[in-house]
Amino acid sequence: MYGKIKKITKTDGSEIEYKYDADGNRVYKAYTHGTQVDKTWYVRDATGDLLAVYGNKDGDANVYWKEQQLYGTSRLGSWYPDLIITAGVSGTATLWGATNKKQYELSNHLGNIVSTVSDELKSDNTALVLSANDYYPFGMIQPDRSYSSGGYRYGFNGKENDNEVKGDGNQQDYGMRIYDPRVGRFLSGDPLMKDYPFYTPYQFAGNKPVTFVDIDGNEEGWPDILYKAQEAISKISTIYNNVRTVVNFANYVYKHSSLEVYGHVEGAFSLGARAALELKNNIGFDINLGSMQMLKVSGDLNVNTGKFEYNVNFLGKEGTIVASQGLNLSYAATALGLPVGVGGGGNIEYTYDTKAKEVTNKTTAFQGGTSYGPINVNLSKETSVEKDGSKKTTVKNSVGNGAGAGFMIVGEYNVEVGVRFIKD
Repeated sequence: MYGKIKKITKTDGSEIEYKYDADGNRVYKAYTHGTQVDKTWYVRDATGDLLAVYGNKDGDANVYWKEQQLYGTSRLGSWYPDLIITAGVSGTATLWGATNKKQYELSNHLGNIVSTVSDELKSDNTALVLSANDYYPFGMIQPDRSYSSGGYRYGFNGKENDNEVKGDGNQQDYGMRIYDPRVGRFLSGDPLMKDYPFYTPYQFAGNKPVTFVDIDGNEEGWPDILYKAQEAISKISTIYNNVRTVVNFANYVYKHSSLEVYGHVEGAFSLGARAALELKNNIGFDINLGSMQMLKVSGDLNVNTGKFEYNVNFLGKEGTIVASQGLNLSYAATALGLPVGVGGGGNIEYTYDTKAKEVTNKTTAFQGGTSYGPINVNLSKETSVEKDGSKKTTVKNSVGNGAGAGFMIVGEYNVEVGVRFIKD
């Protein structure tokens, strides 16, 4: 496979051998040191996502069930049964109920695993921390800023560490290529280098590691929460058709200059004194005592004209800082097998020009609505005031869905289609 390592022979005489499937995913690793051979087998689904890991321990003849993903192929956490399976898998039900066999992964906005905790509580009812790492932007572990009780195999960008090669966290398997976070470069050229002539073929995440991740050693990519926002764009036309059937006043919309049908999608990250948990069943909260927008990707579709405008804003772009405060709450009960909810709230957003050292825009928004299943029906009013005193008020009635979660660093996405009235 392109860019893959078959065998490594170290100066101390130890050897590491790798095997891959047809797509380049690792399926076997053998680490020979002295008279001991530590073997690992990887079980994957048809798309290459890891399902389970098996291996021997300290070179012995037994095969152990070492790791099982807790939630399918999600990197939310893993179960470590540490069970001998050469004689069968009896007793797994009892083992599943045992504590300190599960590790839950805590990551930052890019999916970098910064800490893992056990399902076992300490005597003071706080979580038992199993590992913790602080990283430099390109993934090198900061000296004296790392802790591990052993057994955890993943790290920066959620990729597997090959600690036996160069030490803890100094080499990782990204699928298509091998990465060294100390130099911020892959060890082989990019197989897609012809499609990206403006990049060095050894670059990581487009040389923008604060904003992007590297998907599989092939190309840069958005974090998962923004991928969800991109996927939501494809839902706009379907939701719009449903709205248009329900409201049934399209002819009036086309004649009225201030009333229009629109589509909007966005994904964002914010940093500050903010905590949010907005689930798809519309039970949740968003308490924002004061936060700054780190990154926002948003797009508007005017379905009357067919024009779509797309914008990317990040902290400090063109000398601006976007800060906000707000409170939003929602609650749902179950009816006919689906959650029916109500919610509402408000927020204030400030745009600050660091060059002029003044607030250039203040936007106040209030919203409320109901939900059935994953669909929200909302009514909102937004007032935007520029520094020259000019004001614009937008009243929207929309249908859509969204989600957000996080503490201090909050990721969110939202997609909506509806009718809005704009008054200057």
